[in-house]
Amino acid sequence: MSEVTVSLATGGWCETAALKLISAGIDCSVFPMASANDSSSRTGIMKIAVSRVANTKNWPCTYFGDGIWDKRACEELGFNFVLVGNRFEHKSNISNFVSVDEAMSFIPL
Repeated sequence: MSEVTVSLATGGWCETAALKLISAGIDCSVFPMASANDSSSRTGIMKIAVSRVANTKNWPCTYFGDGIWDKRACEELGFNFVLVGNRFEHKSNISNFVSVDEAMSFIPL
């Protein structure tokens, strides 16, 4: 069985992201998170989020995002990118996170 580890990366402030996640019913305290509090660059935030997960040095990363800036950062870092929503065209796309199985299908295991 393959293992999946989750960390959160957001270009917003940590406190704002936590409030949004809590209002959506997600306990963000159980996931390592990086935000604009940690770095001013999207790739910097993403690198910090990955570094906060133990034993991930050579693991592939999949990033779920909704902006072209997310896609560009993933290209720069070599991360698999999955578009959430429909702001632009992308081969890997989900509408939302209602189906965990659908989201998981985009993570190479």
